[in-house]
Formats: sequence, C-alpha cells, structure tokens
Amino acid sequence: MRKLKLSDYVAKFISNKGVKSVFAISGGASLHLIHSINDHQSINLVCTHHEQGAAMAADSYSRVSGNIGVAISTSGPGATNLITGICCSYYDSVPLLIITGQVATFRLSNNTGVRQIGFQETPISNIVKEITKYSITIRKAEDIKYELEKAFFIAKEGRPGPVLIDIPDNLQREFIEEDKLRGFEQTRTINKIFPDSNELIDDFLNEIRKSKRPVVVAGWGIHLSQTEEEFLKFINKFQLPVALTWGASDLLESNNKFYIGKFGTHGKRHANFAVQNADLIIALGTRLDTKSTGWPIITFAREAKKIMIDIDPFELSKFKSFGLIFDILIQDDLKNLFKCFDNKLEINKKDLPSKDWLARISSWKREFKLIDKSRSQ
Repeated sequence: MRKLKLSDYVAKFISNKGVKSVFAISGGASLHLIHSINDHQSINLVCTHHEQGAAMAADSYSRVSGNIGVAISTSGPGATNLITGICCSYYDSVPLLIITGQVATFRLSNNTGVRQIGFQETPISNIVKEITKYSITIRKAEDIKYELEKAFFIAKEGRPGPVLIDIPDNLQREFIEEDKLRGFEQTRTINKIFPDSNELIDDFLNEIRKSKRPVVVAGWGIHLSQTEEEFLKFINKFQLPVALTWGASDLLESNNKFYIGKFGTHGKRHANFAVQNADLIIALGTRLDTKSTGWPIITFAREAKKIMIDIDPFELSKFKSFGLIFDILIQDDLKNLFKCFDNKLEINKKDLPSKDWLARISSWKREFKLIDKSRSQ
C-alpha cells in the first residue's frame, strides 16, 4: 500500500478541487501544511502579512474564481486572527475552507479542566461554530479524507459559507495509507419549508403581468448561483428595471437601459425613490438586510407587492416577526427559478411595465445627482 504524509494528502486534495492559490502565514503548528502546499506544483502559496488578510484574500479568490477559497494559519493567535475574515464569508455566503494547525493531540487539554496545556492551544473549532457551517478538530489521521470531503461539500451545498478543519501538528506529519481512507457520502439535505419555483411560477408570472412599476432587487446570490446570463435574459424578456445591492454592484453596466443603481442606506437617492415607489418588488439572490430595507423594516417598499426567492428558509421567514408581509415566498436555487421561466411562453407586450415608469426612474436619476452643485454655491 502506498503511504503519504497527511499534510501532502491535504495539498493533493485541495489541488484536485481545482484550487490554484492558497493564502497563509507560517507558524509552528502549521509548518507541515505550509511545506506541503508550497511543494505542490499546481498550487501557488500566497503569504499575506496577517492571518486576517489571508482569510479575506481567500474570500476574494472564491468570489472571483467561483471556486472555494482556502486559507491556512497556525494555532492560537494565528487561528483567532482569521475570525474577522471568516465572519465576512459567513454573512456574505462565500464558500471557504479554513485549515488551522493545532498543538499535538497528546498536548490537548481535553477534559482535564485546565485552560491550556500545549503552547498556543486554543479550541478554534468550538470558537467559530457560530460563524461557520461546519468546524471540527481532527483526532485521528485516518479521518482526514472523510472530514475534508465533508467540509468541502458543506461549504458549497445549499447556501454556501466557510468551514474550518483544525489539524493537530502530530497528525499533519503522520503517514497514511490513502487507499484505506474512508470517504464521505454526499447526501442533499434541504430544510424544505416554503414552496419551490415549480409550485409558484404561475403566480409569480401573474404578478409581473399586473405590475406597472416593478423593480428587481438583485443581490450577490446571482453570482453564487452562477446565473448571471439567465438573470440578464430574465430582465430583458420582461423589461424589468434593476436596483443592485452592494454585493452585486457589478451585475449590470451603468449604461444598461434597465440599470437603476445601488440602493439602500449606502445607495443613490434615485434608486431608493424607485424602490419605495414600486408596485412590485422581486428580490433575487438577496437576503434584504437592513441596509437594503432601512429601519423600521415595515416601511420598505410600502405600497408594493413583494416576491422573494432564497435558498435559505430562515431568510424567507424572518420578516414575519417585523410585520413585513411578502406576497410570494419561494425557497429554491435561482437556477431552478430561471429554468421555470424558460419554459413559459413569451409575455405579451401589453403586460410589460409602463414606459412611463422607466422614464420616471430616468428623470429621478437626472434630478438627484451624486453631487448637488446647487448647494455648493
């Protein structure tokens, strides 16, 4: 049987997932991992100035590449320095694989009741449980394949997010028999609470037909679901003006005739006017956080019917506690939603939004400039 050092197996696994760059800072408890990554011909090791930078660089890599981002740090302060970057990826639904070194298993405090035995021992996998989809400290070398496969699957399944695997130093340098390692069986587990696209597509289409002042609110989830082309086809087919969240500000070029602009507390006035005066809001790939809705939440798009599509049922159900009513809530992947629309006949021209509405938005755009020169005189 062929034997392989565990840290070399980790590097091989990451490479096989198509990851080209790994972001890291060297430390005593992660040296074997760092060496293995650096020695792998298909991976570019990028050494940042701070672990927070490594996590944020991995986040950016994930956003740009569409693949998972990977960051590595040592134990203790190296691991805790990652937390701000992990938070960013968790709340923005960005898939990351965080790997931290840990003190040797025989130096772990375990159930002794003491705070620390090994130098820089810190229970990072417990610390980050509230800001990761999955976190684990590996206790046996033969579990490495199972845990890597499980973590990678969870990071990208459903609503994406960061995962963390903590690997003790002595396990990193153990030799394992790759052919004997147990794998993880992927099972799709969806917490189904709301109807999906197939069940409500006709109701959705009817609301578009009835609307005279629609606005699509488009968010980062369109990038996550890799449905940029389908989204463009959708808004062109139904001629829908689009207000963008911060995370999706690159979805449309500013000269696109359906481009309204960024809205919300950090957006443009004309975009907020459009959203607040719409008679239909279609939220795609956005959780509609308070930077989008403003506060109190119940004042958001006060006279509009509201449709929201999200893969996370908790994001769909949260508004009820604030008294904000949605007319249609769909729990689904955007890929499925756009497929449903593809199967529908072309919409009649008489059902398209009023040209007066698009003209009104354009007039607001001209009137409410970024810089009001009349006030500077």
